[in-house]
Amino acid sequence: MQKEFSLSQFEPIFFEKSLDDLNDIYKIPLSDKTNLCLYGSIDRVDLYRKENGEDFVRVVDYKTGGHDFSLTDVGNGLSLQMLLYLFALWNEGFQYNGENIHPLPAGVLYLNGLSSSFVCDTQKEVEKVVGDPFLSLSREGLLVDDKDLLSAADPEGAGEFIPVSWGKEKVSGKANLISLENLGRLKKKVEKDFAALAERLKSGDVAAKPLVNRSGTVDPCKYCEFFPVCKRKEEDIRPYRTRISQSEIFGEEE
Repeated sequence: MQKEFSLSQFEPIFFEKSLDDLNDIYKIPLSDKTNLCLYGSIDRVDLYRKENGEDFVRVVDYKTGGHDFSLTDVGNGLSLQMLLYLFALWNEGFQYNGENIHPLPAGVLYLNGLSSSFVCDTQKEVEKVVGDPFLSLSREGLLVDDKDLLSAADPEGAGEFIPVSWGKEKVSGKANLISLENLGRLKKKVEKDFAALAERLKSGDVAAKPLVNRSGTVDPCKYCEFFPVCKRKEEDIRPYRTRISQSEIFGEEE
């Protein structure tokens, strides 16, 4: 990380940043004229200040295990926490060094540490593991597709500090890139989905309808202590949808 921030133009400005400390609470309006209010704490907030005066933020979350990010997960209602944190910063802005910042979003990153265990049979293998800490430190996430932002995060374009790399001819890792316009559409979708969820909860609908994992092999109720109480039936489990169109994820063109 010392190496990253000696090269990156993104500067970590907040650690354990409470959403209470933004200019206002991030609110999602509901149909009954009340609001769903978001609270939480962001592991790290990085700021990049362009020469033209534009400010960009990215949200970083530390994971002691592994975490793979996919837009299909988002379409299934998963991996939304960090996106909501990014949307809160984008929506409400914050104070930094006495200045009122209203940033644009640069993306979200999951920093996976200790995600692998190594069994080494030879001294050569030991030296490789000890000499290359990046073997156990990976990054996943969703980044705004802007070459200037990507270069600011990883000047050499090697994919060392972000899950995207580029050379003279092509960019690798495009599944992790999104246009700023589509991120705005995604924001509207996520807010709409959360509003619908909040209204269901307020109406008393707390039915046990868990979602299976990507492979469809893990029963989410297997270790739940409340299983004897909820009487969940097999048909109540929601399947993981592997085919979700771009229009469903980003919303229809306006």
